[in-house]
This record gives sequence, C-alpha cells and structure tokens, in this order.
Amino acid sequence: MSNHCSQFYDLIVSILQGRPDAPSQFNILHKVFMACLESAKIREISLKINQKPVPCGGFADDTWKFLQMKNENDVKIIKTLLCNMEDSIGLKVNFKKTKILTFGTEPPGLTTLGKVCSNIKHLGIYIGFDVLRSAEMTYNELISKMEKKAKCFPMKFGFSILKRRNVCMAILNSMAYHIYRIYAPTAEQCSKLSKLVNKFIWSVEKLSLIHI
Repeated sequence: MSNHCSQFYDLIVSILQGRPDAPSQFNILHKVFMACLESAKIREISLKINQKPVPCGGFADDTWKFLQMKNENDVKIIKTLLCNMEDSIGLKVNFKKTKILTFGTEPPGLTTLGKVCSNIKHLGIYIGFDVLRSAEMTYNELISKMEKKAKCFPMKFGFSILKRRNVCMAILNSMAYHIYRIYAPTAEQCSKLSKLVNKFIWSVEKLSLIHI
C-alpha cells in the first residue's frame, strides 16, 4: 500500500477458521483470487453486457464468475491461470468442489474445471436457468427444514399469543425472509407454509408425567 510492501511469509500449514487472524489472511488471498478472475486474459472471455465484462462476485467463501467459453482453448486459459496462482502464492482451487452452470453448447474439457450442474445452491437458494424448477427445489427444502425445526422447539404451556408469534418469527419465519425476496411462493407453497406455521404456533410441549 502506498508503495510499501510488507514482509513476505511462507504459508507452510493451513489456518484454522477459528483463529483471530484467519479472516485477515483469508481476505488477502481471496483478493488475489478475485484479481486473477479479473485479469486481462479472463476478461476477454468474460460475459459482456453493453460491451463491458460482468465483474466476478463473492460472498463469504463463495465466489462466482460469468464466462463465455466457446472452445477448449478458453478452458485452458482458465485452468492455466488458476494453476499458476497456486504455484505463485499457494492458493489452490479445488476443482472437485467447483460447480459450473452452463447454457448452450459446452466446450470440450469443461469438466476439468469443475462439475457441470443444472442447479447450484447458495444460502439455501437453488439457482439455475430453469427458474421454476429452482424455485420448487428451494421451497421443498425450506418446508422440510422448517418442519424439522418446528418439532425440535414446541411451544411451552402457558405461552401467550404474542409470545408464540415472536417465537415463531424468530425460529421459523427468519429461515425464509431471504428466499421470499428471490422466489415468490406459489399458492400451493403458501398453503403449506400457512399450515406449518399455524400448527407450530398452537403446538404445546409434551410434559413427562411422574407417577407415584
């Protein structure tokens, strides 16, 4: 920064996520990774809108990039740059965990960069080119998780309606807020959610009776 460079360190062992310095070291390496995805060679094959390449994005440890790969040479450009990054700073991309969404004809060798999928999941939301199918998968999983959580936290006897509402909002409704912003539920899904919430609000914890 400002023409000053810090001391160089050799990353010999991995960093535990719970360590206080882990976020700082991750952010530094992730910044280099993002810069690699915005390099000149990759920008040439990036998806463009109004002649401008769509920038890569990231949230926590998830990173994405929109590309227009038309042949095997484009695949090799990506693979070479990412492998060179590993050789230079030790940051390795796990291609086995990398997921790829495709639209149109797949270039040869694409599977060397990751697993080609029809849907990917981020923060509990399925994303794919078949939007209706992605929304259906998202709500099916959401309702299943809400049903399991509702069984683990039944209302206690004597809770007022206000307290029951607050508990429901904290435990169940909070699971779906971000999903509502992406996919609007269908009438059938709204009916399932309504029944689930009503059942949870009026649930009562079973008390174990002591027999003398």
